[in-house]
Amino acid sequence: MPPAYLQQILADHAKWLKSQPGGMRADFTLGNLQGVDLTGVDLRDAKMSGVRLGGAILTGANLRGADLFGADLSHCDLSEAVLADADLRGARLHGANFISANLRRADLRDGTLLTQSADGGIEPCAPGYQTVSIDQADLSRADMTGKRMTGWSMTRTDLTGALLRNADLSGADLSESNLQNADLSNANLTNAVMASTRMSGAILKGAAVAGCSLRGADLYGADLDHCDLTLADTTNAMFARTIETLDANLRRAILEHGKWVESAGAAGERAEVDGADLRGIDLSGVNLSGAVFRNVDLSGAALNGAKLIMADFSKGVLDEINLYGANLSGAKLDGASLVRADLTQAKLAPASINDANGKPTGRQCITSLKGANLRQARLAYCTLREADLSGADLTDVDRVNANFAGAKLTDASLHPPVDPPGKSKPAA
Repeated sequence: MPPAYLQQILADHAKWLKSQPGGMRADFTLGNLQGVDLTGVDLRDAKMSGVRLGGAILTGANLRGADLFGADLSHCDLSEAVLADADLRGARLHGANFISANLRRADLRDGTLLTQSADGGIEPCAPGYQTVSIDQADLSRADMTGKRMTGWSMTRTDLTGALLRNADLSGADLSESNLQNADLSNANLTNAVMASTRMSGAILKGAAVAGCSLRGADLYGADLDHCDLTLADTTNAMFARTIETLDANLRRAILEHGKWVESAGAAGERAEVDGADLRGIDLSGVNLSGAVFRNVDLSGAALNGAKLIMADFSKGVLDEINLYGANLSGAKLDGASLVRADLTQAKLAPASINDANGKPTGRQCITSLKGANLRQARLAYCTLREADLSGADLTDVDRVNANFAGAKLTDASLHPPVDPPGKSKPAA
C-alpha cells in the first residue's frame, strides 16, 4: 500500500473516531500491510479482517475493538499494544511478540477465514498455531475457548478470569502467571509449566495435567474435580486451608453462624470474631451474612461466590483475597486493606433492612469502604452503587464496566479518576 494512501486512511480514521466531518472508518479488509511501521498508531475499531500484517511494527498501537478476524500477525511486534476487546479469532500469530500487550476480553478462539482460491472456489486460510510469545501481557477475561496454544510462552501473563475451556496448552510455559478465577475446565495442560502461578478460584475440572509442573502454585479455592493431580508435580503447591483445619473455637463460630443464618436467628449463634488468622482459608460459596470479622487476616483467602451481606470486615487485612462474584451488599469494610483483591462481578450495593419477621422495612444499609485501601484491586463489572468510598485509595484499580452510580467519593484517592456516577471508563 502506498505510504501516502495509508496516511490518508489513518487521517480519515482519526476524524471518524472524533466524529469530525470527512471522517471514515479505516477498512483494511484483506489488505497488505506487511512490514509496515505502525508504531503508536490509533486504529480503534478498525476493519482489518484478513489483513496481512506479517512483520509489521505495531509497538504501542491502539487496536482496541478492532476486527482482526483471520488476520496474519506473523512475526508482528505488538509489544505494549492495546488489543482489548479485539476480534482475533483465527488470526495467525506465529512468532508474534505480545510482551506487555493488553488483550483484555479479546476473542482469541479459533476461526476460519474463507478466501477465494485460484480456480475461483472458496478455501479456508490455514490457522496460525505456531509458537507465540505473550509474556507479561494482559489477557484478563480473554476468550480462548478451545484455542490450540501448544508450546506458547505466556510467562508472568495476567489471565485472570480468562476462558480457557477445552484449550490445548500442552507444553506451554505459564510460569508466574495469574490464572485466578480462570476457567480451565477440560483443558489440556499436559507437560505445561505452571510453576508459581496464582490459580485461586480457577476451574480445573476435568483438566489433563499429566507431567504438568505446578510447583509452588497457589491453588486456594480451585475446583479440582476430576483433575488427577497425582500425575502432576505439586511440590510446594499451596492448597487452601479448610474449615476443618481451624481451631475448635473458630470452626464452631463459622458452623454455628451457618445455622443462625439459615434459621433467621432462631438457632445457632451469630459469628463475632476479632483478629483471627484466616489467611488462605477456603470459604468459597459460604454464607457469612451478618457476621462480624473485625481486624481479621483474610489475605489470600478464597471467598468467591460467598454471601457476605451486611458482614463487618472493618480494619481487616484482605489483601489478594478472592471475592469474585461475592455479595457484599451493605457490608462494612471501613479501614480494611484490599490491595490487589479480586472483586470482579462482586455486589456492593445497598442491602435491604428487614424486620424480625423478615419483611422489608423500606430502609437500606449501604456498603461502607471508608478509608479502605483498594490499590490495584479488580473492580471490573463490580456494583458499587451508593457505596461510601470516602477517603478510600482507588489507585490503579481495574474498573472496566464498574457501576459507581451514587457512590460517595469524598477525599478518595483516584488515579485514574473514577468516571461520573453511572458511567464507566475502559482501562487503557
